[in-house]
Amino acid sequence: MPISSNASDTVILSWRLLRISRINCSIDFIHSSTAPSACLLPCAVLKVPYDPRGERPASSTDQATWGEFADVLRTYFLGDCGIDGIGLVLTPSDGFVGIDLDHCVNDAKILTWALKIIFELESYSEFSPSGSGVRIFLDGKLPPGGRKRGSVEMYESGRYFTVAGQHYPKSPGTIEQRQEAIEALHKRVFSEQPKPERGERNVRLELNDGDLLKKAFAARNGTKIKALYDGLISSYPSRSEADLALCTGLAFYTSDPAQLDRLFRSSGLFREKWDQRHHGDGRTYGEGTILKATGQQR
Repeated sequence: MPISSNASDTVILSWRLLRISRINCSIDFIHSSTAPSACLLPCAVLKVPYDPRGERPASSTDQATWGEFADVLRTYFLGDCGIDGIGLVLTPSDGFVGIDLDHCVNDAKILTWALKIIFELESYSEFSPSGSGVRIFLDGKLPPGGRKRGSVEMYESGRYFTVAGQHYPKSPGTIEQRQEAIEALHKRVFSEQPKPERGERNVRLELNDGDLLKKAFAARNGTKIKALYDGLISSYPSRSEADLALCTGLAFYTSDPAQLDRLFRSSGLFREKWDQRHHGDGRTYGEGTILKATGQQR
């Protein structure tokens, strides 16, 4: 739900939540004159950022259009320019990472793949103003490489994040230091896919993870694949058969074992057994399942 012009309590709450300590490190510097690059912007309808006076559009890459928290708050409460909320500009010097999980809320419930990420990161998380996504704020740095793939976006600079204050109650109320978790998620989402051998015609490798899932869910058997991906296994005699069914369904779109492994790990079926050695030759249960799904089981 978008922040309305009378949601003053929500805006105050959002800033209070973001100000609470990050592992014994205060973030009061966000509105300090000694850190002009860390700033907040008013947020107008459609999430278009405006300058602290609410007079002209602002840019997430133009520091001259940013402002300190006190100025922005004054405009929000006293101004008469139709401002709907307050947001945060991410800059490298601040040490914040913002993660955007798009299209992950359905009928007010967070989908399994997004819940997994929220619980892995264990930092302040809130619903987006539209109510269809989730934002996660962390203390850390992003590895070099990708920033957007499918429904997952990860940024530490050059981006403006609206802050709605609609806290997801099962996440911490504070921004936490989670460097290892950030790096693990980034590797899983943005790891490079192997290029086809010269002369090999396999267009399936050209689909990134997000596009592959969209294509699979839209297929004739997409309802079954989607249910499995969300962790629903009531139609199968055992979890192992459900695991194989999901991998087989996804293997129609890619024969890349690394991509199948990433997709399964992001699903609601993933569990510790996936990484346990399960075969005499040392292969894990997950590796064996993928080989079966791709018709390469020895």
